[in-house]
Amino acid sequence: MQDMETFVQTYARSVNTCHIDLYKSLWNQDGAIFFIHPSGCDHSFSEVAQHFYLDTMDARFSKRELIPKPLCCAQYGDTAVLEFEWDFYATAREDGSAVHMRDGNRRS
Repeated sequence: MQDMETFVQTYARSVNTCHIDLYKSLWNQDGAIFFIHPSGCDHSFSEVAQHFYLDTMDARFSKRELIPKPLCCAQYGDTAVLEFEWDFYATAREDGSAVHMRDGNRRS
């Protein structure tokens, strides 16, 4: 379980910084990926990189702070399913407004 918690913390850092080498270190670039996020669902490394990191996190927000909450993990052989609640604080690039989302798309 500690490995999965470390993975989620590294994932949060990759979102917060949009650092390409960090997120490359997390994702299997050749195999199957199924990644559900508030803007949709991606099925490959290139989709996650383009749709989630570049089109959403980097293009829409000038600052990002993803704060993961307690983790639920189920492992099936070499596959793991991770689920966690979160808070996301950001600054919108478009107008500099503050954004806060939590546990999905519920805004405060």
